[in-house]
Amino acid sequence: VERFHLEAEFEFSGDPDPTVYWAALDITSWNAENGKGSGCSIDGTGLIDVAISTRDISADMLGSSIGIKEALLGFTLDGAVPIGLYGYVYTSGELSFEALVLSDMGLEAGVGLIENYLGAKATARFDGYTLSAAFYFGKSCDYTVLKRLDPEVAEFLGDRDGLTGVYVRGSAEVPIWDNSCLLRVGVGCDVGAWYFADPPATFGGLLGGSAYGRVACIAALKGSITLMGTKIGEEYQFSGTGWGAGGIGFCEPSEWKNISKSRADGWCLTGDASFGAEYKGGWKLDGPDVDCCF
Repeated sequence: VERFHLEAEFEFSGDPDPTVYWAALDITSWNAENGKGSGCSIDGTGLIDVAISTRDISADMLGSSIGIKEALLGFTLDGAVPIGLYGYVYTSGELSFEALVLSDMGLEAGVGLIENYLGAKATARFDGYTLSAAFYFGKSCDYTVLKRLDPEVAEFLGDRDGLTGVYVRGSAEVPIWDNSCLLRVGVGCDVGAWYFADPPATFGGLLGGSAYGRVACIAALKGSITLMGTKIGEEYQFSGTGWGAGGIGFCEPSEWKNISKSRADGWCLTGDASFGAEYKGGWKLDGPDVDCCF
């Protein structure tokens, strides 16, 4: 047996609604298929991970405005001896401090004889400004750490073994003209860079920009484009994606971080378009895709 997984849901009756908790226990050998042994290129004989996790703990359960989207705490054991501690927590909802609102927060950490790493992400909004940041540095035998911190960059790089190096990304969106809802215009930028030493050595970066506007309190537009490039061993990869969305109604285009967010904007009828181009040994074009109405 290389993997053991046990999960359960617990429901407690309450007034007016019952409360449901979810929890899981995982025991995984480092020599399991796609296990951490391959991620760190070591003989994982005798090493196992024991982890407990939970998800979807709402703000109502915690008695605050912010909940837990997912969380995990794990130990690496060599036989019966602990040699590592790791885990992560990602939040749902928002945490408000008067004019400052924090959201999309996450923390990854690991410490021990084999893995030592730290990663985090967060988004802050205040007075019409939106700032987002994410970073990672250290050595992890599990590439899913980057997939949780930044699924966009992780998908671009593709699956790989381990994660030894550094990654940083930051973005800002600022209003440049704000005359209430009659005329509101803003722009944004997005930059990032990474270097990972795990074979094959990988380095690269990204650059993006966006613009949004709202006119006459009922019409809204937003567009964004992101360019990424990386060198993996002796091979180069490039990717460019872009999207645009327009809406009529009580729209908040400054909060449209992607097409899904624009479609989820309440009291706003939206349409959108997206396109992409990718080079991985050859060019691949995607789109344009046009959809309406949400």
